[in-house]
Amino acid sequence: MAAWTVLDTGFGQGQMLLATWQQWREHAAPSTLLHYVAICEPADLEFWRANTRGSTPRAFPEPPLSTMAVQLQDACCSALPGFQRYLLAGGRLSLTL
Repeated sequence: MAAWTVLDTGFGQGQMLLATWQQWREHAAPSTLLHYVAICEPADLEFWRANTRGSTPRAFPEPPLSTMAVQLQDACCSALPGFQRYLLAGGRLSLTL
């Protein structure tokens, strides 16, 4: 199965992930997977934890980014120290954070 793999060494608030995810949704074949590996500081996740879980993060008010941001927020709210793998987009996006 074809896959896109991205390494992001500056996760920050996840803007690059959301931009990549949007491009992948628009241009990749439906059977293609996206494996996104992101390195981040624990403080980076505070952006997501500061928002109420399930609500749209204020930095991404417009669809489709708001929909993707809520999925990302749900994953990041439970992030623990060390690497974690989250499946988003119905399992087609594998986020290693």
